[in-house]
Parts: sequence; structure tokens; C-alpha cells
Amino acid sequence: MTARRRTAAALVAAATLSLGIISTGSASAINSVSCNGRSDFFEVHTDSYLYCYASNGSVSVWDSATWAVTSGNNHAVYNWFDSNGTNYQYVQPAWTDQYPSGTVTWIDITGR
Repeated sequence: MTARRRTAAALVAAATLSLGIISTGSASAINSVSCNGRSDFFEVHTDSYLYCYASNGSVSVWDSATWAVTSGNNHAVYNWFDSNGTNYQYVQPAWTDQYPSGTVTWIDITGR
């Protein structure tokens, strides 16, 4: 095999490996969904928008100006920080509301 062919083969192998690594990224299955008036989704209420999330998994978010979190039919853990930069983590059972005042940064829906 010539040097040129070895280089080409190495590049193809590297590209294949890279694609495999990229495509197997996070196993997170959480989805940002349209609320459509449903109450069973995990909801983050902000001053300007209502964000809804469904399915088990974790997601990094930046939902600022949050004033309420509703768990819907989900057990969840979420992180948020207040205007002083203090970080909090809440564990929230299904069908409960909490009232953080700040920015939600991470959500983990762990089941029903």
C-alpha cells in the first residue's frame, strides 16, 4: 500500500470514528415540547414564556426570569440560581409547584 493510500485509509477511519463518537453523544431523551394546554408536562414559567419538557432524561437549559416550576406528572430534579448567583437544586415530586426566582439551568426528569 502506498503512502498516499495509507493516508487516505487513515483519514476515512478517523472520520468514521469521529462520526460514531458524535452520533452516540448524550443518552438524554428529554424533549422541549409545545405545552398545548396540557398540565402533565414539566413546566418552567418565566416572565416572557412558558417552557414545557417531556420524557425522562436530562437537559441543560437557560430559562431566565423564572417565577414558577410545575412538575406535572413527573418526578424531577432541577438546578437554578438567583440574582446573587447562589445555586440551588430542588427535588420535585409529581403534581407539585415551586416558586424559584432566578434562572433554571438544568432539568432531570426521573420518571413518574
